[in-house]
Amino acid sequence: MIFRLKDKGQLGYIRNRKLARGIVVAIGLAAIIAIFLTGYIATKTRNNLLSLVAILTALPVSKYIVLFIMLCPYHSETKEMYDKVVNTAGDKAQVLTEMILTTREKIMPIDYLVVKDSHVYGYTTYKKCDIAFTEKFLVNNMQLNGHKVAVKIWDDEKKFLGKVSSLASKEIEDAQLNSDIAVAETLVTLVV
Repeated sequence: MIFRLKDKGQLGYIRNRKLARGIVVAIGLAAIIAIFLTGYIATKTRNNLLSLVAILTALPVSKYIVLFIMLCPYHSETKEMYDKVVNTAGDKAQVLTEMILTTREKIMPIDYLVVKDSHVYGYTTYKKCDIAFTEKFLVNNMQLNGHKVAVKIWDDEKKFLGKVSSLASKEIEDAQLNSDIAVAETLVTLVV
């Protein structure tokens, strides 16, 4: 079996990223222990060059440990719900899922973002997600990247799907579709 990383915004991204980071953490910790023990066994003391190498190896490994721990509370979406959102959004809508946005102040997990006709509609099941802050964050980042969009996020599935279905009925031109694709690509760059 070949291990392939999922791209940001795709179904299974969080599960896949947890697995990848978990593997890196396990290998990194094993390497640190092996390096330290090799130096200790060879010199019978902790004061050796390999102990220093083990300590320096711990720095990048600790970064992956933090990234792994940060992802632990979040989960991948179900295929059924993903299909429901995609079917509701209709053709020419850009559907992104498993979006974890971060700032220095907050973590903003969003289950789904649907982009169509310069609208970005989102849905989150996380009660600690500050919806007003997230909407403002997305609008500001879209403006910084030259996109003018309306952003609305819900924590109610029925309201979200209702608004997404209203977008599905809108016909858009190819120029608008290209603009929506560019918005979706910018949104993906904001994900951890």
